[in-house]
Amino acid sequence: MAGKQKKQPVMLKVLKAENNVLDSIIVRQGAIRNSVVGKDWIALEDAMQKMERLSSRFMELEEQRLNIEQDTVFAMRGIGTGDTGGTAAFYDTAASDSTAVSDDINVSKNYENPETQSENTEEIEKEPLALNFEERAALYGERKVSETLTKVRTKLARSKIENNALNAYVSAASGFLKGVFDTIIPQRKNTVYNRYGKMAKPSMQSLVIDRVF
Repeated sequence: MAGKQKKQPVMLKVLKAENNVLDSIIVRQGAIRNSVVGKDWIALEDAMQKMERLSSRFMELEEQRLNIEQDTVFAMRGIGTGDTGGTAAFYDTAASDSTAVSDDINVSKNYENPETQSENTEEIEKEPLALNFEERAALYGERKVSETLTKVRTKLARSKIENNALNAYVSAASGFLKGVFDTIIPQRKNTVYNRYGKMAKPSMQSLVIDRVF
């Protein structure tokens, strides 16, 4: 039972860190959308670079969360040598509960339990074992942990919706501009031959405009 209880505070720290990173990601997605709509390409490039760092940070945290899940599976199913070392070491690497995530992300060490890295784990890492009811309760059963997990899932869904909306906007704008250019600069689609009777590509036509798209 003590081993199970040790996992919940560690999982809570990881989920809180993910929650903070997702807050920053959602803000950055709004900045990206505004940059695209406002055609501010310098601001877009800056926002994309920050988004890349945030995304990498979230992936690291998610890997830590999955490692904790697998460590719980190993311990509760008797795979490996037990539950010591990795949990205590992780407390120094998880994000603080009260520290907000900034644009510049400090990368922490990955959670890992060396004593569970037995010969059995290589095969399990290829196909991670799913948590059963008892194992899920050991990790997510405590109220604060389950509430934070719900927040993370909600913000992930919101981020996905924001991303899909931006993709739809970009696709629509791209299709519109393509239609405009096809209309004002019609390209010859029929087969063209040169004076030697060989097929030749139609020459591109030029157009100078005084607006930035």
